[in-house]
Amino acid sequence: MLVREIVGPAARDVARDAGDGADGGVDMEGFFDGSLVQRALLTGAMVGLLCPIMGLFLVARRLAAIGEVLAHVNLLGVAVGAMAGSAVPFLASLTPPAYGMAFAVLGAFAVLGLRRAYAQFAELAVPILLAVALGASVVLFRLMGGFGADLAGYLFGNLVAVQSADLQLVAVATALVLGGVALLYKELFAVTFDAEYARVVGIPVRAVENAFIVMMALTISAAVRAVGVLLVSGLMVVPVAAGMLVASGFRRTLVASLAISELSVAIGFALAYGFRLATGGTIVLVALFFLLVAAVYRHLRERG
Repeated sequence: MLVREIVGPAARDVARDAGDGADGGVDMEGFFDGSLVQRALLTGAMVGLLCPIMGLFLVARRLAAIGEVLAHVNLLGVAVGAMAGSAVPFLASLTPPAYGMAFAVLGAFAVLGLRRAYAQFAELAVPILLAVALGASVVLFRLMGGFGADLAGYLFGNLVAVQSADLQLVAVATALVLGGVALLYKELFAVTFDAEYARVVGIPVRAVENAFIVMMALTISAAVRAVGVLLVSGLMVVPVAAGMLVASGFRRTLVASLAISELSVAIGFALAYGFRLATGGTIVLVALFFLLVAAVYRHLRERG
């Protein structure tokens, strides 16, 4: 009821402006529009690359729920950006997704701050930030009396609604995250699996954690356009869970997770076009199918 109540008029705007149905399905018209398909595929490929990379570190640190929190903080930023842009024309120069990314980064530091403040009960950071993000988002949507931007796309994911500005934002996030992981791979690995040892050998643990949480926020912000706020944690965790069943060791698991993630995006996007389905939900369901296949493979291997 809450999602239907919030989406309301926005879903009709999406159907009219983006050519999608109110259910987030894909209209076959425009499929062969080269620019539209190119933007969708490029965005999907970059998101499929980022999510398992950051997701594997997240799962290894047992912090999978943080992805859900940052996704909702991103949505709050989108709402703030839409309201600010409509109230002050100068602020409209930044697109709502840019505000969402900025809020996700701020939310990431809020998560770290709360986890450090409640050192003995660090898990409290998740429900606190989730409550703030959801509560403020609902209030803002109500105040605006309907959301002119692609709210359905933000909630459920809509690759075909990706605009050039969105693609550029995702590309910047991808470059920053991949560059950060390449530069800090050894440090991230050490802090993930043995923070005390990392501190003893001179690794600046707090700085590495700060960098990691910022990269996580950028990844979440990029993924929201592909699979939506409600499904983004699925694309980060499910391919990793499947990779863990078919591979051993961190690097092999990462390679397997990357392959599963990219296949899920490509196959999910194709199925969404072929059967007029919601792109975000279809991509995550394909990833879940691969998880099931991986579980069966693991079971048969152990029995054999």
